[in-house]
Amino acid sequence: MAADNGKIQISQNLLAHIMNAGLSLASLKLMIALIHHQELNGLWISDAIEAPCVARTWGEGTRLRSVVGPKRENGATSLHKLIAEARLTELFDEIRLVKRNRILEWQFSSLVHGLMLDRAKGYYTLLDLSEVADCRTREDLSYLVMIRHHYKAKAPKIVGPSATDWGRVRARHMRSLARIAKMTGVTLVVAETRDKNDYHLHHVTCRFCHPETTWWISAFKKHPVGAKVTLLDSTGVRRVDPESFDFTQLPGVVPDPP
Repeated sequence: MAADNGKIQISQNLLAHIMNAGLSLASLKLMIALIHHQELNGLWISDAIEAPCVARTWGEGTRLRSVVGPKRENGATSLHKLIAEARLTELFDEIRLVKRNRILEWQFSSLVHGLMLDRAKGYYTLLDLSEVADCRTREDLSYLVMIRHHYKAKAPKIVGPSATDWGRVRARHMRSLARIAKMTGVTLVVAETRDKNDYHLHHVTCRFCHPETTWWISAFKKHPVGAKVTLLDSTGVRRVDPESFDFTQLPGVVPDPP
């Protein structure tokens, strides 16, 4: 069994497929725990694309939940939910509970094995399982995945939702962004803009920085006219004027080259 450092590399294509599979937050977390379990047991092998049965495995429900939660659950409610939701997807050939609901047995599909092998090409996201466990909402997990995927970029940027009802969902998304900024130690600069052709539609872009980024200050100052710019970091949330705010005080933001 491989050493467990509490992290897992998941191919970006597989993560995208899982995040769009219609799973609840608890089931998404458990999916990541199952992927991690397969990693520890050396079961991400090319042979499993053609014959997924060679990577069939099992794990104790309490151990799987201890990785990503819910940790204090009595019974196997979250595991039953995962099974019910997973059966509506193409993620598993089989998944079931045995031994009085104490053991989860599963066989990922050839699709999952094929997507996971994409990480050999460098298309992966490194997730810290403790951060996954701390996510409270699907939005939390979605933003965590995006930030961790782009974390090593010199000038990382992620895109939030484009929504006609942004006013209704804004508070929920901003709370998630604030939690993930604090969790990952990044500083987020969130720009909210109205669509040029449809005044009902709003767009959200998030540039983020940390000590290892190299953002030019002009990039942080440049926003469409009328953009609402909010800064989120470990200290809290505040609205800023991009024209007058000194972005060089942020980690990983540098003056423009001469």
